[in-house]
Amino acid sequence: GDVLYTQSVFGKDSGNAKQEFTRINHTVRDNTAGVEDGSIEFGCFVNGAVNTFLQINGNENEVNCLRNLDMGGNNIRTAAGNMTITTVGSAGPGDLSITAKGTFSINNAGGGAGFVSAATDLTLNALNDDLFINAGNNIQLNAQGGGGLGQIEFVLRVLIYNRGQQVGAAVSIS
Repeated sequence: GDVLYTQSVFGKDSGNAKQEFTRINHTVRDNTAGVEDGSIEFGCFVNGAVNTFLQINGNENEVNCLRNLDMGGNNIRTAAGNMTITTVGSAGPGDLSITAKGTFSINNAGGGAGFVSAATDLTLNALNDDLFINAGNNIQLNAQGGGGLGQIEFVLRVLIYNRGQQVGAAVSIS
């Protein structure tokens, strides 16, 4: 759309030349009478070129974070209602990947049942360490394939200890 207003901030580079460092664009997204939409785009210069980092997009009714989001140790939370992380509206494949350098936890502090579910395949991998699935009461695993039959596969390595000494062997269950 048309850029209505650009706010640029300039400073001096190491050669004492005037250089733009940040930019905010105010843009028309839809100028149809009665259903007008606009956006505000926040950009910073990276290696001498402007890059849009954040867009408040009235046309899509969303905030687009166009670069990695570093929370600096802070939480992402909702003050009221539920929070959903979804890729359903994605124009691409819609995969969701969560990778943790250390421990990854899904905690249900509400006291109700906790669910991890997938419409197709759900894979839990512990590539270099342990994977723990703990429950206060029950662990329920269900698989339902297209014909009503699904497959749950377990490959376990069980270590048995007696007074601090490992005495067990590996067990595989499929």
